[in-house]
Amino acid sequence: MLATFEVDRWLQQKRPAELHVSQPYQTGCWSKLSARQGGDVQHGDNSGLHPFCSPDLPADLGLGYPEQYVKKADDAAVGVEPVAEAVIRVSLMFTQSSSILSAVYAV
Repeated sequence: MLATFEVDRWLQQKRPAELHVSQPYQTGCWSKLSARQGGDVQHGDNSGLHPFCSPDLPADLGLGYPEQYVKKADDAAVGVEPVAEAVIRVSLMFTQSSSILSAVYAV
């Protein structure tokens, strides 16, 4: 069973007046294999990720759209399951190792 997230309940929660924002921290990743390779999602595999390159600013986010847009085939859609499974895997990792959890909060 996948985890659920109740937006209405979350919106009703009290939140601190100030929000502390820190540097992003990667907690997990996955790659989706091509249809020829079986189309499976492999968690913990970052081979499908492109390396980060700082953009030239200011950047035009609409450059090439819609002229170069290629729509995925209707049967190629990916649901939220890979994201939910990644969150579950990371949650299990954090509950199994408090040292990892404190390292994340220390960043």
